[in-house]
Amino acid sequence: MRALRPAFTLFEVLMVALLIGVAATFFLSRAFRPSPAGDWKSVLYEVNNIVSFARQEAITQQQVHRLVFAQKAGSPAEVWIELERDDPEKPGHKRYQKLAASYAATSYTFPPEFVLQAVLLGKKEMLAENKGQAYCYIVPEGLVQQVTVRLVKKMAKNGLSYEASAKYELSESFVMDPFFGTFSLQTSSQLV
Repeated sequence: MRALRPAFTLFEVLMVALLIGVAATFFLSRAFRPSPAGDWKSVLYEVNNIVSFARQEAITQQQVHRLVFAQKAGSPAEVWIELERDDPEKPGHKRYQKLAASYAATSYTFPPEFVLQAVLLGKKEMLAENKGQAYCYIVPEGLVQQVTVRLVKKMAKNGLSYEASAKYELSESFVMDPFFGTFSLQTSSQLV
């Protein structure tokens, strides 16, 4: 007599097929989902991480720090942290050096579809005055200068890349709360 070989039941085959289907759906949906790097909330989150670290450093070191927002033609927008130091060559003057840390990010490069349109201190537009750079100071008590950062996101239209459809844009503003030291998204989106 031959020994009976174990076989799979119909129920077991259906369960395996179901599990493979669920796993495939999960992985395919994640693979074809647009990258969150170009999302407003993701950009806001990254910028707030930089601000949070700058505040921690200003409080810990008891020194003024500043955020530098930069937009140069042909380059993506950036923000980085600088530390204020006394200038040994010019007594009474200050100089700033880019902060470096091995344990936290001290700069952020915006996704290429985002452009810094303006950085406002009250009604004063600082990017135009400082040749593509604007500053936001953080004092040792952790208070952050109240600025508004206006960004433009170039959108793809009708299958074109955002470079080819530059007239189709969304504009948003990040507004600083000086006491909490965080930017919030001011919803004023409109097509330009």
